[in-house]
Amino acid sequence: TAQQSYKISFYSSTVTIEAARGAGGEHLSIDRNSGAIKVINSTNTAAAFAAAPQLTMSAHGIMGIINLLRGPYLVLITGREVVGTIGPSPVYKVTETRVVKVAADSRVVSGMDAFDEATYLRLVHKALSAKSFYFSYDMDLTSSLERQQQKMQNTPASMLSASLYKNANDEFFYNKFLSEPLIDAVADSSNAGVFVLPVINGFFECQKVVIRGTSFNYVLVTRRGHKRQGTRYFSRGADEDGNVSNYAETEQIVDFAAPSSSSTDRELEGLQMAYVQVRGSIPIVWAQIINMNYVPTLKIDIDASRERFAKHMNKMIDMYSEVVAVNLVNKVKYEKPMGDGFAKLSQGFNNPCYHYTHFDFHKECSKMRWDRLSILMDELAEYNARFGYFKIKRDPKDRAHGGEPLHLQVGVIRTNCMDCLDRTNVVQSELARMLLTQQLRDVGVFSSTDVIGNFPAMQSMLNNLWADNADAVSCAYSGTGALKTDFTRTGKRTKAGALQDGRNSIERYIRGNFFDGDRQDATDLLLG
Repeated sequence: TAQQSYKISFYSSTVTIEAARGAGGEHLSIDRNSGAIKVINSTNTAAAFAAAPQLTMSAHGIMGIINLLRGPYLVLITGREVVGTIGPSPVYKVTETRVVKVAADSRVVSGMDAFDEATYLRLVHKALSAKSFYFSYDMDLTSSLERQQQKMQNTPASMLSASLYKNANDEFFYNKFLSEPLIDAVADSSNAGVFVLPVINGFFECQKVVIRGTSFNYVLVTRRGHKRQGTRYFSRGADEDGNVSNYAETEQIVDFAAPSSSSTDRELEGLQMAYVQVRGSIPIVWAQIINMNYVPTLKIDIDASRERFAKHMNKMIDMYSEVVAVNLVNKVKYEKPMGDGFAKLSQGFNNPCYHYTHFDFHKECSKMRWDRLSILMDELAEYNARFGYFKIKRDPKDRAHGGEPLHLQVGVIRTNCMDCLDRTNVVQSELARMLLTQQLRDVGVFSSTDVIGNFPAMQSMLNNLWADNADAVSCAYSGTGALKTDFTRTGKRTKAGALQDGRNSIERYIRGNFFDGDRQDATDLLLG
């Protein structure tokens, strides 16, 4: 797949942006005085700018535009690396960004405005410093494979790359706020959509797996929501629209459509199988008030939660058809009111597509009895079997867009604990292994008795990928790596892992009390 690049040219009154491919001769023009953006034809560009530009620079993508006191700033992707593929489409990780002032040098601010402007720029850079942004030029990374397929049915294949943003899943279009000025400008153009690049925040990793001579790519991608994002103690529960904190969708993909895949079984050629899970804060009105104690004061308002709870769960059902909420908080002491509140609202939410279960993770798995996770896995096995997974056979001539689904995933398991981090990570990784075993048996890569443990290299890879995913989500929300990853990486709880958890817990306390407010401000500014 051809790579994309952009040329940004600064003239005295205008900034122009040109795309290396796909724009059909159209450019973007930004007025340096008013900030107005419009699409212009390349012939008009040549006529209007006979003089050489004052400055030119290149970028791999335009994350968007943010308006501060001195006017608009371009947020550019200036560093990228390929981290894998989904089918034939490369996926890139953002390794470097640059924030560039669009306004003319004559537009200045002074006094407290200058101080505020410097603060805003520092916060923007802080938010962009996260090493967890990913994008693709040729596929909609904001959407699961199943959601992509549903949208492709209504969009000609020739238009998909030029209108990625039109098909993007708004829930996980992380730079949506930054992109809005560009989206407004290109709305009436059939080609200028290439200037809008949907970016996700979360995790992506792709590894090649070989089982008895059959190879495929194993892909793990987590998409974090942008509508109620933030840091651990500053962003909890549900807002008035039903959006919850630390909301994320994780998709596991078994990809026989990747260029590196190979098999002697023709039935596997072009096959893709995907399984989706979600996590999110308990959807009620609650907060933990920072007071310098190790455990903050817990505040809950159940009466104000009913409408928010219903909005959240109805939205989940609209997206995934059927939902099982798995609550992992303690049933006693500090966390008990959270579990009681969740159970009460679940009981009052009369919808046959919603199911609720409460598994006290710490009680059941205390004293390192992690084998007792099987109790929960056995309970959820029925739902996993009924919900299934997405499966599609890609057209060999068009592995990016062709093919018809063989079956769909018709429900989702939504897991939470207090932070939706450590306990949640462990349960999600176990569910994914259970489904992966079933998928590989279904297509004949595994025999009916094979399990992942029979293939040590594959098991090690899975353990490390899921632990890396846990760390990525945890760093974004809490500022530290996840707890309990020794179990995720090795399948065993260890004393060394417990000591590392203690260190991370202390660091979380310090960050939560002294540093996360600044990080929350940075996130709020970037997301609008």
